Amino acid sequence: MRTLVSTLLCLLFAATLSWSQGFGRVQHPSPTATYIGSFRCIVNLDADFMGTRTSDGRGILTEEEKKGLTASQIITLWSVGGGTDYVLDPDSLTFSGDGTWLNQNSAVTLFDLLAKAAVAQGVVLGYTPCAVSCNPGSVTVHAYTPSCVRRVGTGISTLIVAQDPSVLCMREFMVCCPTGVTAPQVTPMLHEGTTCSGGVNGYSYEPTCP
Repeated sequence: MRTLVSTLLCLLFAATLSWSQGFGRVQHPSPTATYIGSFRCIVNLDADFMGTRTSDGRGILTEEEKKGLTASQIITLWSVGGGTDYVLDPDSLTFSGDGTWLNQNSAVTLFDLLAKAAVAQGVVLGYTPCAVSCNPGSVTVHAYTPSCVRRVGTGISTLIVAQDPSVLCMREFMVCCPTGVTAPQVTPMLHEGTTCSGGVNGYSYEPTCP
C-alpha cells in the first residue's frame, strides 16, 4: 500500500519577490485570511511504479520509468481563525520523471495526492499542531485548489491551468501523529463537490475536487 508521507520530500521555500508580493494567482477565499508563508513540496505521485508497470513485454523498466512521476509545487499558508489553511496554485506545478501516471489519472486524483502531501508536510514543518490521538475531534485542516482546471500538453510537459483562480474548492483532512510528527497520518474527511462547464475557445475543464 502506498505510504504517501514516506515518499514525499518537501523543502522549505524562500519566496521570490513575485510570490511574496502577490502570493501567486490563487489566494485564500476568505477576505480575513492572512498570508503567513510558503514552502515547496516535491512528491512522488507514482510510488507504486517500480515493479508494477512496464513499457515492454519483458518486465524491464527503462531508467526514466524507474524514476516514476514527481510533482513539484509551491504551497502557500494562510492563518484563519487560529488555524492554518493550505492553498495549492497550479501555476507553480511542474512534473519530472515518467508522465504515464499523469496521462492516465484525473485532476481529482492528482490534487487528492498533492493536497494530502501538502498537509502532511505542513505538520512536519510545524505549521499545523498534531495530537497523538486519532479519535474524532482531532485537528482538522483545510486545503484549497481551483475548482476547475484544464491541461495543456501531455506527460511531464503538462501545464495545469485554472479556469478561474478565484473559484476554489476545499478538502478537509483530520491529522494525528500516533508515532510522532515526522510521520503524520492525514485522513480525508470532507470535500466540496465541483461541476465544471466548458470554457472559451472550446477548452475542456475538469474538476479538482470529487
